[in-house]
Amino acid sequence: LIYSIFIGYSFYKHVDYGTLLVPAILYAAVLITTFVMASSLGMRLVAASTPNATLMCTLLIGGALQFFISDSLWGNINFNGHKKNRPMKNINIITYFGAQVLLACTILVIS
Repeated sequence: LIYSIFIGYSFYKHVDYGTLLVPAILYAAVLITTFVMASSLGMRLVAASTPNATLMCTLLIGGALQFFISDSLWGNINFNGHKKNRPMKNINIITYFGAQVLLACTILVIS
């Protein structure tokens, strides 16, 4: 579903990826796979009644989602000519560092 939204948005905005179309599609697939795998791991921890599982699940899914949003915005900034769009760049940086913090906190909760 997320991948089809990405492709639909690209066609709607007439994004010209040029020779980078295949790498952009592959990277989008990697981002989606990363989000799905992190979410799956979090849900399996909750299902297994692991100590602090709810916290780990929340941190994993939150971090993966913010990383997905951050990198999607980064692609939008670079491919759609939004390089001078300061609010979009700010959101990109905030979500990127937020994702890093949440994913790093997951390591603290596990240990």
